[in-house]
Amino acid sequence: MNWSFALALAAFLTVTGGLLALLFIPVVREWRRPTDAAALGIAAEYTTDIEHFAKRFQARALAALRNPGAANGFGFFNGSPSQLASDASRPLIARSDLDSAKALRVHQPLYIAGRLRAGGGSRFSALYVAGDLDLGCDSCITQWAHAEGVARLREQCGAVGRLSAGVAVELAGGCWFERIRAPLVRAGGAGADRLAPNLFAPQLCASMLELPGAVQQSASTYLVDGDCALPPGRRFTGSLVVRGFLTIDAHTTVVGDIKARDGVRIGHRAVVEGAVTCGSRVYVLPEARAFGPLVCESDVRVGARAVVGLPSAPTTLSARTIILEPGALVHGEIRAWVLGMVKAPA
Repeated sequence: MNWSFALALAAFLTVTGGLLALLFIPVVREWRRPTDAAALGIAAEYTTDIEHFAKRFQARALAALRNPGAANGFGFFNGSPSQLASDASRPLIARSDLDSAKALRVHQPLYIAGRLRAGGGSRFSALYVAGDLDLGCDSCITQWAHAEGVARLREQCGAVGRLSAGVAVELAGGCWFERIRAPLVRAGGAGADRLAPNLFAPQLCASMLELPGAVQQSASTYLVDGDCALPPGRRFTGSLVVRGFLTIDAHTTVVGDIKARDGVRIGHRAVVEGAVTCGSRVYVLPEARAFGPLVCESDVRVGARAVVGLPSAPTTLSARTIILEPGALVHGEIRAWVLGMVKAPA
């Protein structure tokens, strides 16, 4: 054997092995004691705040208005609809109201320093309105929109993505939506609502233990293994978990949370003062009230003049699909994972 060749080969293998070991030491160390095992952080305001994009766009637009010379990538126009170019290459700012009886089609983000009224068939991608927003029939917002006043969408309008308002969102019949936030969301258009009158039939105080099959799980929580019906005209105090379908009859109040696996029906002028959680469908009948969060894995239908949330305590309505009947009111936030719509008047 050529000893010089053997020594050279051994030296080569030793050096190569040493270099490979150096490369793999961090890998082995991370494998044995992970230092980056946590999930990637995502800003909370991006995922949960419906107004996230609107707030960022407003800050940029206000900076451009304070220093028009810099412009910060914005284009300016005087509010005349004829100056709006649908193929504009940069975001636009109107320093005054924008009022058009004809359709407007703007594919770039648009900031209006006053109010906006656009004719039927209008299309906007992203829109910030410092006053009221009024969109004509069959208009569409494809990304997000915010109005500091009232956002009013006429019949058959669509709001893809995020829609918010500082005062109220009014959705006429046939409108569809995904995510909405406002102190008041009114279905059926302007003038179609009035807060459900606070009129209740006399109620008898009742115990959850009076319900067939009810078992007390804790000081204030009760379980029914199967379907459950709360009789009319009663007032129950405590939280209720039902492993079947839960029916709350007319004029009955639950002072607590409810959770049901197979569905919930909240009867005419019935009230749930806590949260509603359901694995199947939820029916909120006309003039019923649900004060707390309403979260459903399936579908929710909110009847005419029914109310979700309170003016003093906005809440969340979240479900796969959501149908609002004319006159339904929601205080707070609506999240339809697939689609939300306002039923057209009969």
